[in-house]
Amino acid sequence: MAGGEEALKRRASPVGWGRVLAPYLLVLPGGGWMLLFFVLPIVALLITSLQSGDFIMGFEFTWNFGNYARGLTLYAVQYLHAIEYGGSATILALLVAYPAAYWIAFRAGPRKSAYLLAVLLPFFVSFVIRTLSWETLLSDRGPLLGPLKAASLLPSGFHVLATPVAVIGGLTYTFLPFMLLPIYVTLQQNDRRLT
Repeated sequence: MAGGEEALKRRASPVGWGRVLAPYLLVLPGGGWMLLFFVLPIVALLITSLQSGDFIMGFEFTWNFGNYARGLTLYAVQYLHAIEYGGSATILALLVAYPAAYWIAFRAGPRKSAYLLAVLLPFFVSFVIRTLSWETLLSDRGPLLGPLKAASLLPSGFHVLATPVAVIGGLTYTFLPFMLLPIYVTLQQNDRRLT
């Protein structure tokens, strides 16, 4: 009986509660950060999106769900373009990333690390610098198209920038490593006998 009472005392002791509360206390800093910088801004946007009014009279929270319908009708073309460009970039990235990841996982041999570094290398340069570099290379008078136009191999009105092809190419280039690396990790973990 004495052993049972002692076990009950240990369970009710602060050390027992500490073990129960420890995971929740460890989550508090990260959870607070997510609440402050993710959940609260989303709630603020949701409240703002359900307001009605104008800039002269002011805005008032009225549960106006008609804002969503109006936004969808006003920007339907932009939404469709976003879906089209995003879907095309996803398919292109998959078509390029899967064979590359497969080759790195199973055929690269001792140079696997070098090829993975080549995939990760663009991450060491700022996104803005990479974008401006592509803009310089593909501009109408840039080092690629300028000489071709000067030699009359391309018409003078030909341009690449600000076209759907450039947008899809830029999206594909940007997100290719994000597709290649998870595919590579998954292929690397597969049993080669099953492949």
